[in-house]
Amino acid sequence: MATSSVDKSVMLWSLADYSVLFKSTHRGAGSCRSVCLAEDLVYSGWDDGKVRAHAVPTGELVWTLEAHSTPACNVTRSHGGHFLVTACEAGECRVWDIHTRGLVSVFKGHGGPVTALEVFDGDEAVLSSSRDRTLAAWDVRSGSRLAGFQTRMGGVTGAVLGADQVQVVSVGQDRRLTFWDLREPHAVQSVPDAHAEEPTCLCMSPDGSLLASGGKDMVVRVWEFATGKLLSEVMAHSDTISSVKFGFDNCTLVTASSDGSVALWKVVGRTLAPASQKVS
Repeated sequence: MATSSVDKSVMLWSLADYSVLFKSTHRGAGSCRSVCLAEDLVYSGWDDGKVRAHAVPTGELVWTLEAHSTPACNVTRSHGGHFLVTACEAGECRVWDIHTRGLVSVFKGHGGPVTALEVFDGDEAVLSSSRDRTLAAWDVRSGSRLAGFQTRMGGVTGAVLGADQVQVVSVGQDRRLTFWDLREPHAVQSVPDAHAEEPTCLCMSPDGSLLASGGKDMVVRVWEFATGKLLSEVMAHSDTISSVKFGFDNCTLVTASSDGSVALWKVVGRTLAPASQKVS
């Protein structure tokens, strides 16, 4: 797994023994805002607006991309490995050819920091969410907006795309878990009081059956995607949960927190239990 931190570093960890494979910092780059792990490279976005690629597992800096003039708060890679999508605090998203690092297209529409980026399975579109209260789907090549939503109140702090590539789920400052359909103009379902305080992150299991969310209340919750039913919850950290991510096995969940720790959990019978490991 790869992690990024306000301690101005990006790290790669081995899940075999939880050892650190590399830790990289860059003078003058500021904090590492976002990270995306691929087979051979770790892509990371930094306060200086640059995206850096480090080799797996050595940590060697392979290249640096002048992506934005404001902090690069999000970076993700296409499924086919042909392009990167980056986003900045100013709200702009950019698509880059991963081999030439040339600019392919620009998504302009968000008026605040972009909080999530997800590439559709066919690599033809991208989903984004922002603290400006909006979610949008964009055409990769043209940069045109394909669909868009706006929440009634509060910024969107996280969003994920359903396995059917039509449904979208978001969390935000309204403390709701909100379900959207890209074919409908308004939310189709909402779970109020999903967290006691502002939720900050959201993810979906690879098989599309489960959602996991975390937030300022330090609690991680697991939800059934089909019904929005709460399945399990646990007090996970001693400070805000900043990231949640399912493993490819559908039953491992990783949480990271502002308390400086990363915790591993197992979803057993749809109940969340510690995986007897916490690293910091």
